[in-house]
Amino acid sequence: MGTVSAIVVVCVLLISAAVTLILILVTVPSDSEDPNEQPSTFQPYSHTNRAYEIHLPTRHSSPSPVDNNSSVSAVHNETISPLDSPSIAGPEMVLNSLNSTAIKTPSEEPEASIITQKPKMIASEHSTTTVKPLTASKFIAKTTTTSSLLQVTGEIATTRKRDFVTLTLRYESKLQHAELKSKARKIDMDGVETSKLELEREVGLPPEHKIIGIAFEHELLYVGTTDGKIRVWNPATGEQVEERLLGEKVDRLAVTENGQVITINGQQISLYDVKVRRFNAEIPFRGKAITINGSDVYVLSKSNDAIAVLNDQLQLSHQIHFVNDAHDTCNFILASRQFLYVSCQSAILKITKSGQMMKRIGVNKGTFSLGITFDDHNRLIAVVRGQPLLRIFQDDKLLWNAASGDEGSAIWSEVLYEGTRLHVVDYLANKLKTFRYPPDLI
Repeated sequence: MGTVSAIVVVCVLLISAAVTLILILVTVPSDSEDPNEQPSTFQPYSHTNRAYEIHLPTRHSSPSPVDNNSSVSAVHNETISPLDSPSIAGPEMVLNSLNSTAIKTPSEEPEASIITQKPKMIASEHSTTTVKPLTASKFIAKTTTTSSLLQVTGEIATTRKRDFVTLTLRYESKLQHAELKSKARKIDMDGVETSKLELEREVGLPPEHKIIGIAFEHELLYVGTTDGKIRVWNPATGEQVEERLLGEKVDRLAVTENGQVITINGQQISLYDVKVRRFNAEIPFRGKAITINGSDVYVLSKSNDAIAVLNDQLQLSHQIHFVNDAHDTCNFILASRQFLYVSCQSAILKITKSGQMMKRIGVNKGTFSLGITFDDHNRLIAVVRGQPLLRIFQDDKLLWNAASGDEGSAIWSEVLYEGTRLHVVDYLANKLKTFRYPPDLI
């Protein structure tokens, strides 16, 4: 009996000691359970240019001895900077959870691990997942390639931009040229081109010296005024080289091939050799316009239907009568080798030297009855009344228009072609204007 009691007491003591030991082991926390303690493999890091990659740990089929709360706390306290932050690396850094293992719940995202420059296999005690580190050389090569690509792309973009700017400038230049050309030239409803006359010079005279006529001979320009003076100018320079005083009133003038001046005043016609009057005669009507062709002198009557023909000594040869059905006022006459041209209001009459009507030129092209002249190609140039505009006809058809865009309205009483110039008398302003003849017509 006593032996049994002794055995029971010993067993109780042993059980008590075991229970006490278990309680001690349970109540004392392990070193790795401190959530603020870093893993033994964690080392401080320094900033480098090394790369890092995502580390995906393998899930365990059996639960870990460590509870989930402890592992989650450890993982959350051992996270690193996001991927878009500056490069972070250390000598050999690996993010591990408790006991150097990153253990996560199925709902958590994978963490990142920083890889060293040396390739090194990393394995955890509880995980069979291995991580093969990336080398920095691949990242550097990729960065270099990207930098080179950006540089080439930038050069291509710069080249394309420069080419685009060049093309744009050329296009704008063409637009400006086309705009200037459109301003200088226009096409009317009949498809006839109108070019702008370029003013070379203009000379104004006092009102008491009204310009009544102009003529060109022997490279000199003759300008007659109502006070009986003939001014002789150099058309190339615009300088006056001579002045002749006739001593009587002048209505119209013309110059012969040898430089003699012929004037008309009412029914009187006179021929001057320099300053001396050599011949004086009367014509059967009051004259209003005069022209010379070879040795023949043609004088247009104020009746608008007759022309007196005289020789070089002012002797009357005959008269030419023509039909003026429109009863137009006609103010100027021009002679060619075969025909006579009379500038009337509704048209320019083309008649033979026997008086037969051949053509009414410029019908519905404006009002004329002002100055007319020929160019070197026998084109007929006519002033349009009330406008700073010239109609140019070839073979009796309208070929070209030439206008001065600086004036809204004008009365150009006379026009004279000389080489590459056009001399125009601005009647209202009492100016002699010299324009360049359209280059396309020279």
